[in-house]
Amino acid sequence: MMCEVMPTISEDTALSQRGSQSSASDPDSHFEQLMVNMLDERDRLLDTLRETQESLSLSQQHLQDVIYDRDSLQRQLSSALPQLKLVILKSPSKFLLLDKEGKKSPTAFLSSATIAQIHRKSDGLRNHAKTQISSTLKAKVCQ
Repeated sequence: MMCEVMPTISEDTALSQRGSQSSASDPDSHFEQLMVNMLDERDRLLDTLRETQESLSLSQQHLQDVIYDRDSLQRQLSSALPQLKLVILKSPSKFLLLDKEGKKSPTAFLSSATIAQIHRKSDGLRNHAKTQISSTLKAKVCQ
């Protein structure tokens, strides 16, 4: 089996032929220009895609760092705040304050008014700590 090979056409020859056949090759040149424009646009879009993917990757890494920092701060907060349990004794106006291991606190017997004060203060401390954590995380995310 034999294949017939077409002769190669140099670009100089193609350009000179196009110049002489301007009216006939005008649609061809428009098509060629359209293809070149499409390829250029594709290259620009691929570059933009690569840049966006890199930016996304950096943002995801930054998010992981912020999540790690948040978890670390929450662990520090929970270890810094006393973990106390209240046990109601026979008298409803008396409470027994236990630490997280179940041992009696130095101020073991407290009145209900004192317990209410402790709750208010600990809630205030928790809210303040949460606000501090939130503002720290927001500052890190915005960096």
